[in-house]
Amino acid sequence: MGFLAGGANVASKIGLGGRLLQGAGQALTLGGLGYGAYEVTQIPKNIREDILSTDYNPETNKYDTNTWQNLWIDEGSLVAEKNKRLKNVAMKSGYIERMQAADPSLVYKPGMTEEQFSNTYAEPIRRINALATAETNKTINADATKTEQDRYNDKLYRLDQDRLDLLTQQSNNLEYQRSRDRRADMQYNESLERLDRKDRRTAISSATAGLAALAAAFAI
Repeated sequence: MGFLAGGANVASKIGLGGRLLQGAGQALTLGGLGYGAYEVTQIPKNIREDILSTDYNPETNKYDTNTWQNLWIDEGSLVAEKNKRLKNVAMKSGYIERMQAADPSLVYKPGMTEEQFSNTYAEPIRRINALATAETNKTINADATKTEQDRYNDKLYRLDQDRLDLLTQQSNNLEYQRSRDRRADMQYNESLERLDRKDRRTAISSATAGLAALAAAFAI
């Protein structure tokens, strides 16, 4: 323990690394070997969590870490872990998955929050919500819609029946007119036949009278 404490005093002269070692030495001296060793093992985790609590540089798509931090952590995996955490939070409510189920073209991009996803695809999401609302209203108003459809069908049926009745009446009228015309034609033909017979009788009588007169004249 004395060796570590002495090393900590020396290290205090060379900056943050020295202060860290000094703290570790003090922890070992005051709290015992187990406690100090645990604190030292938590240093990488604490540094990593501190960095992940901030946002990475969107231009470089990296965290701007320093050399000291890079000694303790794998800086290359920071962005991937940050994006994984952001995705877990964004997907938690199920909103993004519902929108993607409705429109598979809505791609979740790494690093997106739920709000950013909603803002990025505002117009397609508006259409999805509008369609969903229409379907909901259709379901809610199904009975009313059926009633209206029944009324419409009844109206069409009545119109069809009216047209059918009109056509039937027109057909009956036409048939009646044809029948009347046929009777008129028959009556006309019968009248002609009667006149023709009368004329023939008159002609025969006239011819007979003429012949009789002629015969009488020759007899004298």
